[in-house]
Amino acid sequence: MFNISNIFNQIYDYFKRTCAYMHTHTKQDGENKEKRLIFELGNSKYVLTDAISIRYQYNMHSVQSIHGYKWEKAKRHIRICPSDEPNPHVIIVGMSGNGKSTLIKSLISGMHEVGMPVLVFDAHNEHGSIISSFGGKTFDAFYHWLNIFELGGDNIEERISELTNMFSQVYRLGIVQSRLLHSCIRYTYRNKGIDSKNSSSNTYPNMKDLLNELMIFINNSKSSSERNALKHLYSRLRPLAEFASYGGSISFESILNGVNSFSLSSLVNRDAQTIYINELLKRIYRAMHKREKERGIGLYIIIDEAQFVLDGYGGESSLIRKIFEEGRKYGIGVVIATHMAANLPKQVIANAATFITMYSREPTEINYVANILSGSNPEKSSAIKSMIDSLGINEFILTSRTMKNTYVCVGKSASEFKLAERRNNIDQISALIKRAKMPIRLADLKKVLPKGIDASNLIDSQNNAIERYIADRNGVKELWIMAHNNSISIEHQVNVAIMKEEFMRNGIASMIIDDSTGPDIIIEMDGKKIAVEYETGRKSAMSTKIMLDKRAAEYFKVLVFVNNSYIDRYSGYGSPYVKVFPMSKFGEALEMISGRKP
Repeated sequence: MFNISNIFNQIYDYFKRTCAYMHTHTKQDGENKEKRLIFELGNSKYVLTDAISIRYQYNMHSVQSIHGYKWEKAKRHIRICPSDEPNPHVIIVGMSGNGKSTLIKSLISGMHEVGMPVLVFDAHNEHGSIISSFGGKTFDAFYHWLNIFELGGDNIEERISELTNMFSQVYRLGIVQSRLLHSCIRYTYRNKGIDSKNSSSNTYPNMKDLLNELMIFINNSKSSSERNALKHLYSRLRPLAEFASYGGSISFESILNGVNSFSLSSLVNRDAQTIYINELLKRIYRAMHKREKERGIGLYIIIDEAQFVLDGYGGESSLIRKIFEEGRKYGIGVVIATHMAANLPKQVIANAATFITMYSREPTEINYVANILSGSNPEKSSAIKSMIDSLGINEFILTSRTMKNTYVCVGKSASEFKLAERRNNIDQISALIKRAKMPIRLADLKKVLPKGIDASNLIDSQNNAIERYIADRNGVKELWIMAHNNSISIEHQVNVAIMKEEFMRNGIASMIIDDSTGPDIIIEMDGKKIAVEYETGRKSAMSTKIMLDKRAAEYFKVLVFVNNSYIDRYSGYGSPYVKVFPMSKFGEALEMISGRKP
């Protein structure tokens, strides 16, 4: 006998799978386009289903049905669409070495495919290679320290109290030390001209300024106990100045676009990690509140090894909770991975629509996770607990608010991502070499490279294959790059190109002669042809003399522009027909040629 309900469910399931497969990544709604993420998480292996078993009583006259759950084989691609969920947040839990980071790579890949901005907190720099292969940027926290003294629109009094509270909690300071630190921070700001009456400034203090002020407090201390408290405080804060001294500037608005990562592995000082993460989260939270509400998902934050965020300063946890609770309405999604779900704040778990667990062997953790996945259903929880214990590497149990069932899935392996990263890098390098066969300004290169490639980052990774040349053009420095070519000098090609542009800009007819027989450029003035040469200083004196004598015989005049370092070598070639100038004097020579200078 046919079960109409089962047939309908099968048809409906097939329809949903087909729609999901054919779903485009964007949907048109009038004039608005909403980025539509569909995460391909893997292939389902099992699905958890209701199971009703029948048990006969001893006398065989009565029958008792027992409700339970069992895992059945299932074959389907597993996808989740965050915009269909009550909130876009994802939690991934499981022991180290079982595939959390590999699954995160899969999520990063899915976000990159649709142009979703991604910001990764990477505790061990595990995702640098895939982010680089997508043209993204990895910021080493050691060399890109954030100045925690910047106000960022905050009230000065609030910021002083906030910094005092943060240092007090991180370093577990007593009441006396906290009070002294509060005064010291206030004076540090005041020395920069910042106080309650004047809180606007382009120059903020830094950690070195705070330490200098602490030393003044130490030297002026009123008692030995106060002096000892201050010296202890100084010794605790001094390591932070080491990191702060390397503070490379970061445009925080720019990192909220594209694929970017903050690597925390170089901050071996745990206190520094805590303070750095707190400042990052604070800036993200501040930026979040500047976004328009209800405009779809516009940014994903991925926190790998979340215990780095949650084990330290309590302020971090509160910021994470706020981002989880408020993120949806500001278009912020969070993926958080940890080896202990039990350490996550309850508000974080309550506000994550998608929950994924991998293998764990810690009994308390297994019980906790199974209760979350089962909704505290004891029969369902029992089935889930037994499965958690038998999961292999890259296997995981998945459930979400919109999913009817709970699935066991098999995700991609790490080797698949290594192949993809290698292929992406080859494609990017090929695009770079193709566009840079001849010298090109970095600013122009960024315009012609395929979307999503970070030109500066890619060039830095190709030190041996890419040549660089900085040209000084009317006092403005320009970075030019070119694919390495033994037969072409980037210096020569760049300066010839610049001279040609300047001639044309000043209304002087000119033409580059791209062969070995003619001059670099021919210009025409009053019907007379003038040869223009750029010399790097690498030719021998004899070959240079032969070339210039030949040009003088063929052209009305010869203008020679020389690398500044070799001007003395060429000064002897001057004649009524040959004029030699250092390249730094090109502007003056141009005025003379064009008749603007007598």
